[in-house]
Amino acid sequence: MFKKNTIRKIFNEVAHTYDLGAFFQHEIANRLLEHLDYISLSPQRIIDLGSGTGYVTRLLQKRYPYSQIFAVDFATQMLKHAAKYMSSEKHHPIENPCFYICADAEVGLPFLDASIDMIVSNLMLPWCDDLGKTFSEIQRVLKPGGLCLFSTLGPDTLAELRTSWSNIDEMPHVHGFLDLHDVGDKLIWAKFSDPVIQTQWLTFMYKDLNALHQDLKNTGSSNVLLNRRDTLTGKNQFKQFLTEYQTYQDDMKKFPVTFEIIDGHCWKADIVKSKKQSEISIPISAIRMHRPIK
Repeated sequence: MFKKNTIRKIFNEVAHTYDLGAFFQHEIANRLLEHLDYISLSPQRIIDLGSGTGYVTRLLQKRYPYSQIFAVDFATQMLKHAAKYMSSEKHHPIENPCFYICADAEVGLPFLDASIDMIVSNLMLPWCDDLGKTFSEIQRVLKPGGLCLFSTLGPDTLAELRTSWSNIDEMPHVHGFLDLHDVGDKLIWAKFSDPVIQTQWLTFMYKDLNALHQDLKNTGSSNVLLNRRDTLTGKNQFKQFLTEYQTYQDDMKKFPVTFEIIDGHCWKADIVKSKKQSEISIPISAIRMHRPIK
């Protein structure tokens, strides 16, 4: 569905402007990491998957100052921007330097099986064509008992923008996103244990649509679908879009922009624990019927 080379090129181009329009992405990251307040885990190795300019990486470094952290992204300029930020004297971490790795989770992560304690992925999954394959790769590199913490976007994301454009033409102007049940099915398919998923809707108010357009442009959130329009949107069409969107204006003359956030966490099954549980569940009477196992 996506043109991966186009996505990579776009994110490389916006590396220097990304944080200017990423207040939404940062807000979701802050909320996502709050899950860790209720999880008892002392990870030795952590991957920030889809690390971008390193916002989540820096938060993880503060939370786990003695952990080895890998910032993984498929856009090299994003990684360079993050590394440059962290190398500055003001923001250099005290205890744990970060390792920056260029890789695509859908293609394969350059880590050994069962070598990572925790993987955090904030809003990287919407850019994956095969979510099941991505979750399987995450499952592969996690240790038994390892944690996956993630956020992605649901189908109501940019609903106002999607509806406004649908009244003008039949071309896709907004990505299609999987719903909560589909994401849960992919986790189960990838053999994750005890998945906990929730959906929340956030609405941001913009004074004008040009500001919205600029934020989307700064963060590379443009239309990169394979069946997108090949020609530029005409001025008349864009004016029609603005007219359609104005029907959502509130009494304060502001425009709502809705995002559906799906976030959650899951665990790689602890094989040793599972075996112990199965042994304990065997009735004593059944054991007496057989010879002891040597």
